[in-house]
Amino acid sequence: MSDLDAIARSPDEVAVRATLWLAFAMRGLLEGDASGEDEAEADTMREQLVVGLQREDRLWAGLDAHERQLLETPIGAADPEAADQAIWAAEAGQVLLWALERRELPAHDEQEHPFKVARSVGVISNVGGIPDNWLLLRSPRLRSAEEIRNQQRRLNAIRTRLQAYAADPETTVDFQAFANSLAGAADVPMRAGDLAIEDEPILTADPGAIANALVVATEREASIDWLLGESLDP
Repeated sequence: MSDLDAIARSPDEVAVRATLWLAFAMRGLLEGDASGEDEAEADTMREQLVVGLQREDRLWAGLDAHERQLLETPIGAADPEAADQAIWAAEAGQVLLWALERRELPAHDEQEHPFKVARSVGVISNVGGIPDNWLLLRSPRLRSAEEIRNQQRRLNAIRTRLQAYAADPETTVDFQAFANSLAGAADVPMRAGDLAIEDEPILTADPGAIANALVVATEREASIDWLLGESLDP
């Protein structure tokens, strides 16, 4: 069995899905300009993004029905909750960019602005106009199966601890031992033997930052599970 055989998705599939998740996140982000002075400009950008995706058959065909619907919906006409949720697709896209060796994955309690990420990999044109230079689709390659599986364990450990905190904020766990038991997860940032959030032990960290980190962790773990075609039990 080759290294690629151990991964459910081909490099081309991952490159397409990474592009689409970032495009979908950009559409959600653009909805923030609804009813403002930049609404018309935002809708022009949305239209350009749609045309660019349509010109690349494998991208347009790879969209889910709800992704295509939101992309085709003019700015100001989308369901606000759906648009807000779409922005989180950038976190899923970040994991695939890491797997493609295009960008490092931000820390579990950090995020990069979706526009910055999308622009850096050609999802949004650097010079304006219709995107036609889909950089991720050029000869994509993936990290080794071992690296990806270690990252999956790491993301699973982070999500598991954050979910346990959400269920009971006062519960203490031996997170150090748990992380040490998972190959590749021992490098998770910790304080006082527990998961660190903004350099604070999770039990004393800002609740808002913890809640945000849980959403990030959930999106990232789901992305790497998709990549491997499986999931790890909590």
